[in-house]
Parts: sequence; structure tokens; C-alpha cells
Amino acid sequence: MRGRAGSCSSPWSAWCSSPSGGDGEEADTAVRRKRDDAALRLALVSCERATVLRLRDDREIDDTVLRQIRAILDIEEVRLNRNPISE
Repeated sequence: MRGRAGSCSSPWSAWCSSPSGGDGEEADTAVRRKRDDAALRLALVSCERATVLRLRDDREIDDTVLRQIRAILDIEEVRLNRNPISE
């Protein structure tokens, strides 16, 4: 930031000057990005589950490792689903 105190000359200038912290369009974009990010991460967890199961079926890992990895994936899935983001 340059200039006098309180001025904002960055890409966030609209956010800085708005008493609510940003306009509605920026807030909607942020919500959409968070929702899309969570959906992408959930899809990744699903893919990881399938991969781990395949590794176990191919006898590259045993059941103990499968259970350990599934527990980690379960925690990640709960975390991603805990606070659904609405528009």
C-alpha cells in the first residue's frame, strides 16, 4: 500500500474501501471457489479410496495398511463435509 494512511492501492482496493469487507459479487465468487475446491477435494478422496482398494486387491498393500489409509481418508471426508458452503 502506498500513499496516505488508510488508502489502499492494491487489487483488494474494493475490499479495503467497503465497510462490509467486499461487494456481493466478490463474496459470491469466494463462496463458489470454496465450494468448488471442496467438491474437487472430495472427488480426490474418492479416487484415492479406489486406488487404495486396487492396491490391496493387487496385494501391493495388506489389509492393515488399507484400514489405516481409509481412516485418514474418512477424516478428510468428514472435514470437507462438516461445513457445507451455501450461496
